[in-house]
Amino acid sequence: MRKGNHNTLGKSLKVLLEEKAELEKNEKDTDLGYSLKDYVEAELKQKADMLFKDGIKQLKQKELIEAMGLFKAVLCLVPQHGKAMNNLALTLYNLGYKRKAFKTLHELLKIHPEDDTAKENLNIIGAELKNGKE
Repeated sequence: MRKGNHNTLGKSLKVLLEEKAELEKNEKDTDLGYSLKDYVEAELKQKADMLFKDGIKQLKQKELIEAMGLFKAVLCLVPQHGKAMNNLALTLYNLGYKRKAFKTLHELLKIHPEDDTAKENLNIIGAELKNGKE
């Protein structure tokens, strides 16, 4: 991803987050039968899913810094996106940030305690940290 893409992504995220904050104030639109908040959340999820797919692509191409940024962008839009948190932890681990990866997985399990992949990864990283393999 080129530097210009980072600026565009940052501006897009900022606009989406501002729209989300503004529209969350509004109640249901009786003519439409759904709230603007629901609409904005659907838009944010769609954008987050696109960013997540791009993050996976970057991760597979070993573009770890790019992948990390994309997974963090997903979490800005959808803070409880379990797959993004898990892949962010994997990316952090591969970058050598084992403690940050461990903390990310720990936070993920607070939100999604049933996530077996996160549990397994947490145990692996925890054992490495315990044995001094940082």
